[in-house]
Amino acid sequence: MCSHTHNDKEKSGRIQPLHPERRSTYAEYGSVPRIRKGKRSEHEELARLVIFSAPSFLTGLFGTNAIQLLSHLAQQDNTLYSYHHALVAEARGTLAGAALGYDGKTMRREWLITGYHIARHLRMSFAAFVVRCFQLNRSFAPLHPADWYLSHLVVLPRFRGQGTGEVLLREVSHRAYKRGLERITLDVEMENRTAQKFYRKLGFHQEKESPPVKLGGHTFRFLRLFLDLKGKNVT
Repeated sequence: MCSHTHNDKEKSGRIQPLHPERRSTYAEYGSVPRIRKGKRSEHEELARLVIFSAPSFLTGLFGTNAIQLLSHLAQQDNTLYSYHHALVAEARGTLAGAALGYDGKTMRREWLITGYHIARHLRMSFAAFVVRCFQLNRSFAPLHPADWYLSHLVVLPRFRGQGTGEVLLREVSHRAYKRGLERITLDVEMENRTAQKFYRKLGFHQEKESPPVKLGGHTFRFLRLFLDLKGKNVT
């Protein structure tokens, strides 16, 4: 879909490259929140986490009511922001972080219905939204059917430095690997050096630099990174 960025600042001293063929155990990282699928009843919390991952970008894309729109999308069964696509990290009854993503086939199947909900919420014609989204998507590399696209990875500040982001990403890679997908791809803001370092230490490589995106008076620049789940770039 149209929003692609990440916000994760984990401590990097013990990060090792991903091994998607196996799950990580929490004992490897110390005390880490429980990872599970998101729930429909958590739509408001999921929306806040997504907004927290990219406030300027998402506000520029969806306007000042972005959190209400994302909450609505998270409740649906067949949108790209659905709770179905979320893995969450739960600590002491609180969502400490989340990973939101989907494969290339899901993106092609659900982007139209997602666009319908967005256009209706923003009170713009669907045709106008499609044009806007097409213009935006020209700035991003295409998503292949065998890719798993990680649209958002976020850990709340008070839960960082505990391995939460790494365990979320390892669970994502394990699930994508078990489904026979070939790569995990993501877009990260060029200014977010901490996130880039985090992903590179986990075995991600740069695919391309995207053209600039202008939204809400801001210019955003992204790097497309990928992890080869078939082992070529995983040690």
